[in-house]
Amino acid sequence: MYKVFFRKISLCINERNPLSTQTADLPGILALQSRNPLINLNEAEQKNGFVTTALTVAQIEALLGNGGVFVSVEMSAHEQSETVIGYAFAGSWAFSAQWPIFRLWWRVCLLYILKGGRLWK
Repeated sequence: MYKVFFRKISLCINERNPLSTQTADLPGILALQSRNPLINLNEAEQKNGFVTTALTVAQIEALLGNGGVFVSVEMSAHEQSETVIGYAFAGSWAFSAQWPIFRLWWRVCLLYILKGGRLWK
């Protein structure tokens, strides 16, 4: 059985505790990150998902403070424990600028707009 926890600002939607702490999922996120780096997975394993950029504890905590962490967990058969099986991070452009790929993406978007393109309809 899967339960999805959506993190937004300081609240999360969670059946067992609507105001549960967001940092409780940090060990699970770190464990999932360490198990699934792209460079350690073969092509078949990559089809189940992978990590391209592992975030540090400080980076994840910064995102948690801004409501930018979305976690999916699997409950044990008797709902005694949870395992993080997926996550997504969403941060501001300022946060993302620490990685070269996002700085490049921002330049590409700006050039596209300057040439008359639209990013959305």
